[in-house]
Amino acid sequence: MEYRVVQPNGSIRTVRGRGFPVLDNDGKPYRVAGVTEDITEQKQAEIDQARLAALVEFSPAGIVGIGLDGTVQHWNPGAERLFGYKASEVIGQSIRMLAPPERQNEFATLSQSIRAGNAVRAYETVRNHKDGSSIDIILTVAPILGTSGEPVGMNAIVQDNRQRIQFQKEPQRLKKSRNASRKSCTTDTARSSADFKCEFAACKNASKTRD
Repeated sequence: MEYRVVQPNGSIRTVRGRGFPVLDNDGKPYRVAGVTEDITEQKQAEIDQARLAALVEFSPAGIVGIGLDGTVQHWNPGAERLFGYKASEVIGQSIRMLAPPERQNEFATLSQSIRAGNAVRAYETVRNHKDGSSIDIILTVAPILGTSGEPVGMNAIVQDNRQRIQFQKEPQRLKKSRNASRKSCTTDTARSSADFKCEFAACKNASKTRD
């Protein structure tokens, strides 16, 4: 049984109590012995783990757990929405399956940093959607440390970068559109001027003929 107790200093601890009967020579219980264990830290760790699991589950970003060899170990719903693959389709597979041919070597570079215990922040790259289209993304990758303090894997936060890339390209698109409009206006103005000159010349010749 688990319950909470208030200590003399006002702090609250969570404890687990276990009791069992002590039998006499005739096999009859004559008293109860018990053990009380302080599980405050364990309960807090469980709460923290549940909170972290909820953050991962409901995060709008893709969160992917990856082994040092590149094997996908965790794939949250955000990753499903971003890449189009369900967790069952990618867990156990190599994360390289998402990289286009020209970016296959990127994992080795990222893995090298993680093995050295260093995080990789705001790394802009491109990955493939299940439908074959390309996705501009931003990667943030952090090492997962084992009990000895050595990296045993990595967590990657994947954010969709397509909107930002499109926003950066918008001024260039508008500039090209304005240049094209100016060129069109100049051409139309030149054409109108030429047409006017021709009409004027025709009228002038007609006047001379009447004279």
